[in-house]
Amino acid sequence: MVYKTQTEFIKKNSTHKYGIVEYCHHHEELGLSSTQIQAKLLIDNIVKSPRSLYDNWKFYQNNKHSIGWK
Repeated sequence: MVYKTQTEFIKKNSTHKYGIVEYCHHHEELGLSSTQIQAKLLIDNIVKSPRSLYDNWKFYQNNKHSIGWK
């Protein structure tokens, strides 16, 4: 499923997941590698633990191709 608007995405998921997707997508556009983005998620306290980093990164990787509002 391709989400054409942010509202569709938030209804299906959550505002937290929306924030993670936006954050990761923004840093990918800046040219950061996946390792750099994951490190930045931890350093900036976007995620609180390595376990939540794993879960959120996996969610982003599985859903980044479903984002149609960019």
